Amino acid sequence: MFFSKKSIYNIYLNFFTLKGKKSVAKKNIDRSLFLVSQQIKIPVFLVLYFYITKLNIIVETKKVSTRKRTFFVPFPVGPRRRIFLALKWLKKGVFLNRSKIQLGDKLAFELMRVICSKPCHVSIFKRNNFLKVTQNRSYLYYRW
Repeated sequence: MFFSKKSIYNIYLNFFTLKGKKSVAKKNIDRSLFLVSQQIKIPVFLVLYFYITKLNIIVETKKVSTRKRTFFVPFPVGPRRRIFLALKWLKKGVFLNRSKIQLGDKLAFELMRVICSKPCHVSIFKRNNFLKVTQNRSYLYYRW
């Protein structure tokens, strides 16, 4: 990977900091990583690495406007963008989960479902991105 394990944790921490309360985000994230590492039996610092590699984001679609028309064009994704998309999808998936449990438990649930290849909210975002890419392969020539 492009980033070290420590910096992925810091990016993850900053991504889930709400209203400037970094200590609350750190508590929730540490709880979620600990729960996932206990159930899957991998070290805590490798949980995020497994999550990002399991998603395997290679291509994303972007809107390109030409001649008063808008097309969804597939673009390759770099390492930094890959991490950002994985964390963005995780955050969306956690906030879509309307169950009455703590944020740390929701994070652990989503991380574990992705790592174990089970259906979850994050896989919905990945499938939607993949469908856009496969539907619009004819627009590849709009990349310049």
